[in-house]
Amino acid sequence: MKTHYAVPLLLSVLSLQQCGSKSKEQAQPSIPANTATVDVEGKPFDSTAATATAVVRPASKELLVTFNATNGSRVVVRLTDFNSRTGRFTITDPASADGPYYTEMVNNRALYFDPRNCSSQNRMVEIIAFDSQRKTISGTFSGTVCSPGSNTRSVALTNGKFNLTYTVQ
Repeated sequence: MKTHYAVPLLLSVLSLQQCGSKSKEQAQPSIPANTATVDVEGKPFDSTAATATAVVRPASKELLVTFNATNGSRVVVRLTDFNSRTGRFTITDPASADGPYYTEMVNNRALYFDPRNCSSQNRMVEIIAFDSQRKTISGTFSGTVCSPGSNTRSVALTNGKFNLTYTVQ
């Protein structure tokens, strides 16, 4: 009689373990397909997934994600040591070319904002999903970028999210 109870008990434990592992997989944040959003100085950047691009360059281990606005402004996220896998990149080296960049178009003039111009380093890029079969990549980013020169202006790029099809170059 004891063996009759052992089998259902074992099956119950196995079912709970399977449910537990599924919930861990679902705990990862997911970003809807064809997403390209970022806030510039707390305001939504005028870009759509249709005007955004993602490029992976395996030979140079580079990733470029570009958000293009209708007025010509642009946000670019760059990783120079991207190994085609997920991971969190916190950039603290002031000379590093990694992280977000911003180009603001004002009166047909481009104003460039580079994270390397900032005195404090505040940049993060996280690749949440990378699917080499479907050629999709998703992630989040944030950082502060600054204009060059003595009248340095800083711009906060926050809540950056993307889930795009990428091309390989």
